[in-house]
Amino acid sequence: MKQIISLILAFSLCFTMVLAAFAEDTAIQDTAPATVSNAYVVMDTQSGQILVQKNMDEQKFPASITKILTAAIALEVGDPNDQYEITAEDVFSYKFPGTTYVALTHDEVVTVEQLLYATLMASANDAANCLGSYVAHKLGRTVPNADGEESYVQGFVEILNEKLEELGCTGSHFTNAHGLHDEDHYTTARDMAIITKYALSVEGFREYFGALSYTMAPTNMQPESRSWGTQAGLFAESNKYYYEGATGAKLGYTEEAGHTMVSVAKRNDVELLCVLLDCSQGNWTDHRDTASLYDYCFNNFETVLFTQEELRQKSVPVYREGVIYDKVTVNAYSDYYIQLHKLLSKADVKFASNVPGRFLYGESMSGTLSFALTKSALKKAEGAMYTSLGSIPLEIKEVPLTEEKEPGLSEKILSLFLTVLKVLVVLFVVLVLLILILRAYNIRRYRKIREKRRQRQRERQNRV
Repeated sequence: MKQIISLILAFSLCFTMVLAAFAEDTAIQDTAPATVSNAYVVMDTQSGQILVQKNMDEQKFPASITKILTAAIALEVGDPNDQYEITAEDVFSYKFPGTTYVALTHDEVVTVEQLLYATLMASANDAANCLGSYVAHKLGRTVPNADGEESYVQGFVEILNEKLEELGCTGSHFTNAHGLHDEDHYTTARDMAIITKYALSVEGFREYFGALSYTMAPTNMQPESRSWGTQAGLFAESNKYYYEGATGAKLGYTEEAGHTMVSVAKRNDVELLCVLLDCSQGNWTDHRDTASLYDYCFNNFETVLFTQEELRQKSVPVYREGVIYDKVTVNAYSDYYIQLHKLLSKADVKFASNVPGRFLYGESMSGTLSFALTKSALKKAEGAMYTSLGSIPLEIKEVPLTEEKEPGLSEKILSLFLTVLKVLVVLFVVLVLLILILRAYNIRRYRKIREKRRQRQRERQNRV
């Protein structure tokens, strides 16, 4: 009996421990994890929604994650199969000592693909410089340097900053293609997330961003092959800091910037990107910060869907000369989803459009739909998530007030009946008119006959 009781107690203890462990694993965290990194952003790569952030608009030095934008522009503008002959400016316009490079030389002929792997995998500053110069040559862009000579390297710097402006990165300014320290070369965690989201959309970028190893074939100036492996352990399964679901990463470091890191990870149908800036400690601290942020977001957020029908807005009249002329329909382009912390529900989200109550004929018609948390939800979400949910563009279509429609069967039968009725009425009226005309004719004829009879009768009386 004692043995049975002991077994039951042991089983109960084990069962309780399992339940406690399960509860601990599934407990909802209401605060984002603490990080060594002084600035970060975690963003949904599809919608651009920011889930959590820390000092995301503080300007920091990016170091080598600059190369993400350099590589993305090169892929957007050029072709990986293109060949490029390296110039003296490419390799001598900055100093190599103490920096990462792959020993590219003046007059060496390489492919753009080789430069891309060297830039993103080996983080080679000389390769990034050459890649930028290749783009500037491709676009015919030069800028006079300090010696008054036309510089393709500086031409690419202009291209970089034009792209930053195009993407809406208002807190960033770049002075080179590689990220070596310059006081005027800076960014923010939010801007780097925007840059990376753009880069991920460029065809071919993910291939280089997520490459684990590469061997560069001999060239006209280098008889030996050059082999590299990724510097980021986050998506290398053999690395201690491998994160399941990570598909790519780029690291950066300078003394002034500290450690910087950009990565992408996917779980189920949700893909997130994480940007870390100003991480002062080494020893893979950037990887640990990244893993804890991914765990927090994947475990504590869920996808909330809003259908097109739910997002449909009221139609708006179009006025012309003070009179309603037409109307516009206001709809979302597609279904839309939001990553929402599990502390909240769909009912905690409100949305509103900035479409006016009416449009004037001929004016530009556009609008957005903004998502926000209710007042009560804002209190619950404080510290758990970034509470600004963003906005989406709306599809605005002008339609006539009276739209032509294909008649139904009942409408066709009614139309036929009315047509027949109209014909019968017309025939009846014509028949009545004919009868009246004939009657009038007969009356007149009868009167003439009667008058003639009377006249003959008078004539007979006169003769007697």
